Amino acid sequence: DSNTDTPVDVYIIYASLTPASQTRLKYIASKLEAVKLILRPAAKALRQFIENIPMDKARLPIGTYFRIIVPEVLRDLPRVIYLDVDMIVQTSLKDLWQTPLEGNFIGVCEDSLVPYYRRTKTAHQLFGQQGQRYFNAGMMVMDLTLMRRYNTTFYSAQLALDTADGLKYADQ
Repeated sequence: DSNTDTPVDVYIIYASLTPASQTRLKYIASKLEAVKLILRPAAKALRQFIENIPMDKARLPIGTYFRIIVPEVLRDLPRVIYLDVDMIVQTSLKDLWQTPLEGNFIGVCEDSLVPYYRRTKTAHQLFGQQGQRYFNAGMMVMDLTLMRRYNTTFYSAQLALDTADGLKYADQ
């Protein structure tokens, strides 16, 4: 809220919220000036795309996979910046928002550890074979219109099902 010079809508996608969590979010929203919190429940039909992923093999909490259903939950939006809840925004997101995606589904940045591990030739030890293409999935610019056109929710969920036990850090 303190690092933006324009109004920002923040969508919180959830499966369920306790009354206490809803009260806390309303309290937080009342303190914000430039940021508007908007709660969007993920319908059960959409959650089924990710609830079938074998979480014991994927070794990740189900919430990690909510980004797969973003295009369907936020059907009224053409584009979003996806941020994990542990991301800290220290400056305006305006430049990131205006980044041209040039026909790509998402815009991502390389995880900050990858160049170090590449220089020390230990990338594959930490990240596995996908280490050369490892990116921080906690911050993405997403072209939701394009993603819906190509039904990426279905294909991403299928990919997660097919690779749950093969990728070392499947959330990235």
